[in-house]
Amino acid sequence: MECSSFKPVCIRYAIEMTEHQAKNQDTLQAASRALFKLGRRFARQQSALSEAELSGILVAQAVAESSDQQPNIAQIAKSLEVEHSTASRLVSRAQKAGIVNLQPAAEDARVRVLSLTENGETLAQQAWDWQQDVFLRLTQDWTEAERQNFAEQFLRFAAALEKEMGE
Repeated sequence: MECSSFKPVCIRYAIEMTEHQAKNQDTLQAASRALFKLGRRFARQQSALSEAELSGILVAQAVAESSDQQPNIAQIAKSLEVEHSTASRLVSRAQKAGIVNLQPAAEDARVRVLSLTENGETLAQQAWDWQQDVFLRLTQDWTEAERQNFAEQFLRFAAALEKEMGE
């Protein structure tokens, strides 16, 4: 079947496909812009916290999420994607704020390991609760299936981003 026999149908199909492609391209561009806008908004929101508050939350969550029961500063640095010296300063602030305890590792006294204090455990849980609350609030008019689908796709996106950045 040649297109010349059905020229009006072929032209309409070509127009619909072009419109569909343009709409998809517009959606992709809008999503890309929205992603970076979100990044800027989250950065501004984080800047509303004091340096001590933010470092305390970061360290508390990194310790709580560690696969090692007593992570060391090098592991915290890797988790937070910062230099060892930066992680050391963050941990020092968290220790002064009563969020973590530091003690020598049993197998090597030169290595200091971290554990959460009761305040640190509470802080990590409050941060997670707040993060989940924001997600639920922003998706409150979504169906459970839409919310689940978005969460799965977002995790897939985050994994691709980490892979792209060398994680």
